[in-house]
Amino acid sequence: MEFSWNASANADHFPFYSQNIPFLTLHTDLHEQYHRPTDTADLISPEGIRRVARLAFALVHDLANADQTPAFRPAARQESEETRRSLAEQPPQFPERLGVRWSAESAGERGVRLTSVAAQSAAERAGLRAGDRIVEFAGREIRSSDDFLGAVFTAPSATSAAVLRPDAATPIRVLIELAGKPLRVGIVWRVDDAEPGAAILTAVVPGSPAARANLQVDDRIYQINGRNFSGEEELIQLLGTLPSPIHLGVERKGQMRNVELRLEPAPLRRAA
Repeated sequence: MEFSWNASANADHFPFYSQNIPFLTLHTDLHEQYHRPTDTADLISPEGIRRVARLAFALVHDLANADQTPAFRPAARQESEETRRSLAEQPPQFPERLGVRWSAESAGERGVRLTSVAAQSAAERAGLRAGDRIVEFAGREIRSSDDFLGAVFTAPSATSAAVLRPDAATPIRVLIELAGKPLRVGIVWRVDDAEPGAAILTAVVPGSPAARANLQVDDRIYQINGRNFSGEEELIQLLGTLPSPIHLGVERKGQMRNVELRLEPAPLRRAA
């Protein structure tokens, strides 16, 4: 499926659109001979027609049994594909929980090596300093930057790390009080009344349960454990309380699939 934000006066849908009536165009996709005299019967897609007819029947059935039908969106008159791109390009705001920078992993070196520690950060209060190497965080072995990011963002506020200091033979244990709340799943999303009933992913935290489940930016979450959610608050509540594993109904580029989220124990908030 392809949902366009451009409504052009080039087909039968436009008289409905001009009268504030929602429209949906169903077809089996375009080809080079479409709307040409050379568009002959052998180019018909029977399988495509069958699939579209089934989709149309399901839509009509659902609309006929719905409590209310979708309303026309007046905002559509000012929106375009550029509007959608600008929404998708808004950078996510992750909480700064630890306050460090680190270098890329070196071959044969355990963990990640800190290159700087922000003033008045959780890391500074815990006594971390540049040159320290984090080899374990919140009970999780650190083998890459993704491991480290996932551990920091999903760890409980009161946690600890195994730190290997320069010229030290063995790590020391450091207690840390992280800022902000943990991300249980590791996603940030937005909602849009142009896509009701969906949570549109704007970021996936590396090393998080969501990343391990191969969720990606622009994925749409429609269902949790086989049921729709009524809005963002219910989505937050379900992701924050359901036991692992959680099964998501996810759409990516028009294809629906089931995703199993296996969670590490941790609390939550939005993002989740």
